[in-house]
Amino acid sequence: MPACLADKWIIYTNVLKCAHDQLVEELWEKVYTDPWKSFSSEILPVHDQMTLLVEAAKVGNVEFLLIIIRTYPDLLWQLIDEKYGISLFHIAIIYRQDSVFNLIHEIGVMKEKITTYVAKGDNTILDIAKGDNMLHIAGKLAHLDRLNTISSIKALQMQHELLWFKEIEKIVPHSYVNMKNSKNETPRDIFKKAHKDLHKNSEKWMKGTAANFMLLATIIATVVFTAAFTVPGEYEELKDHDKGKPLLLNSTWFMVFFVSDAISLIFAATSVLVFLSILTSPYREEDFLKTIPLRMLLGLAVFFISIAGLVTAFCTLCFVVYYIKAAWAPIVLTALAAIPIILSVQACFRLWIEESNVLTLRRYDSLVGKF
Repeated sequence: MPACLADKWIIYTNVLKCAHDQLVEELWEKVYTDPWKSFSSEILPVHDQMTLLVEAAKVGNVEFLLIIIRTYPDLLWQLIDEKYGISLFHIAIIYRQDSVFNLIHEIGVMKEKITTYVAKGDNTILDIAKGDNMLHIAGKLAHLDRLNTISSIKALQMQHELLWFKEIEKIVPHSYVNMKNSKNETPRDIFKKAHKDLHKNSEKWMKGTAANFMLLATIIATVVFTAAFTVPGEYEELKDHDKGKPLLLNSTWFMVFFVSDAISLIFAATSVLVFLSILTSPYREEDFLKTIPLRMLLGLAVFFISIAGLVTAFCTLCFVVYYIKAAWAPIVLTALAAIPIILSVQACFRLWIEESNVLTLRRYDSLVGKF
């Protein structure tokens, strides 16, 4: 019965979506073909049919755009403002809507024409200067609310901005990379000026995070190094009353303890070196693109392994020492040992997830395929 209800719900939602798409197409056809009559002014109080497309591009409503351009594909590359030479793709760059901008790969030869558009005048509302090309616009800082939706971490915001700049740099003509606008500024000049504060805050966050994790990794390395040479239990007594081999040396549990302790020591030392490399980085803008974020991900990964090795060594040692006398004690302690594992997962993998979301400008291939 639940499966039947789920199938009915899927069919119902698909029918609603089809009806929605059809309604949008019919309304747009009426507005586009007859925009100045009473029908369009009553239903959609706009002065220009391109206004709807601009608003859709601002918020990243790529589904709406796909419905419209499926019927009127020429709207995708038309200028929304002849005076300033701005297209929907310029709007997508300003508001960092990668799902909308990725449609540029679907317009064929018109892509080459759009990438050569240059602003014909100053636009204070959009913060566009005369002579700005696509790369000039990409070099300006994104709106704060848009950056916060990407990530709350300044370093990842900086990485996202660099990714945008590099992506636009790939598609504009080579001569446009160093083109100067009316203010005698190249795209790179604009990027450095606009992202100066974000760059400084990103460096501060990276150094603070790396220093904290390096301190924790150093403590772990010290603890596990000491534990490796402090074997618990009794020792064999030799004739001269000197201590011989530990009695637990042949125990399987002891071998698990020693291997876990060694793994924790090796990976803790490795994480110290990785975080040290982050602290000593020159922190150039390009370093935030891949070098520093990848080092941080590597440091977090090996740090998590060192934590896991430390907890495993602790749990096995509890079983070795206390299991015979009090079987409940190592079981309870092992259950409690899950707490630091969970906390370290929460701390490390949150950064992993946010980093994976930023590393690639996501392409909505499933939506574009419908076009």
